[in-house]
Amino acid sequence: MAATKDKKATRVVELNVSFGNVNIGEDTVRLGITIMRKEISVAQADKHLCGKRLIGQIVAQAGEHNADQPEMFEAGETIEATFDVKSFNVKRKSISCGLTFAIASVDIIALAYFAKRGGKLIVDEIAEIPKEEEGDEEEEADDAE
Repeated sequence: MAATKDKKATRVVELNVSFGNVNIGEDTVRLGITIMRKEISVAQADKHLCGKRLIGQIVAQAGEHNADQPEMFEAGETIEATFDVKSFNVKRKSISCGLTFAIASVDIIALAYFAKRGGKLIVDEIAEIPKEEEGDEEEEADDAE
């Protein structure tokens, strides 16, 4: 019997999220996300998200269920990708950030399906964003709202 790698066992982070707007730029596409504070602490967000390149997938909730009801989760559209998180914002009940994709690496029509839906952010690998790619890009203030 061949050994198979259990992908779930290698997950670094799996969070219930609410997806926000999809913003299309010249070279990148950005999807805002909001994470409830019960899902992740500010220290964990700083360690796992801020200034990081994440390799994993986003999974949209099928139907109209809320991301706050994980027991009701039914997977819909899934996109496996590499995305950057340059910063995050903290509010009393939530943490929000943007997932930035290289425009050539993602199907924009498939990504548009995620806008204003609940779902999951699943991260299999975390790395630092290379310094030459950070640049002086303007941070967007309305991450997921």
